[in-house]
Amino acid sequence: MPEVTEGLAGEGLMTRAGSSTAVVLAGLLALSVAACDSSGADDPSPSPSASSPAASPTTSETTSPDPSPSASPSPSGPDIPAAARKQTPEAAVLFVKYYFGELNRAWTEPRAGLLPPLSTSKCEFCKKNEARARGLVEARARYKSKPVSVTVVKPVGGASGGEQYLYVEFQQHGAVIVNSSGSEVGRDEKVLAKTYAALSWTDGRWRLRGIESSK
Repeated sequence: MPEVTEGLAGEGLMTRAGSSTAVVLAGLLALSVAACDSSGADDPSPSPSASSPAASPTTSETTSPDPSPSASPSPSGPDIPAAARKQTPEAAVLFVKYYFGELNRAWTEPRAGLLPPLSTSKCEFCKKNEARARGLVEARARYKSKPVSVTVVKPVGGASGGEQYLYVEFQQHGAVIVNSSGSEVGRDEKVLAKTYAALSWTDGRWRLRGIESSK
């Protein structure tokens, strides 16, 4: 069962109790930057690759690809689908899929500002994803195709009131990064990641509080 570690409370990350192997996700995806360095482009800082934990929880599995988001932030906040706005485990599952859909959008358009409204202020994972989006905008680069797909999301127990833990699997596709001329300047590794997420119910909606990390 995942538990939030007090030692990492300032970073908003999680560690799964009893696990000898933890997922380390500093910025979600592993970017191959050799081509970027050789091109001389202003490349956003790379993220380390993800690995898989040794075991998964025994709850029933919900498997589906992440949906393509159609909503965008409005002056009053992000337009999260209504089905993901309920304080239920099922809505939490939909919210996680929505978050990763917006991440894909932020990195393929690219666009800064989509992700911060979906997270708490202590979510370092979320901050680094947003930093990647800003870096792509500043470098006038983008992902040519969707970099990641969520394949499994299922709620797990153990969270305190106002929170929800979820087991998550996502596939990193090895997507290509191109510059403003359409030339390839980088490429992700292909990775299947298995991890846990923590959500917090704040101001009437879910926010991503952290992703499992080693101590």
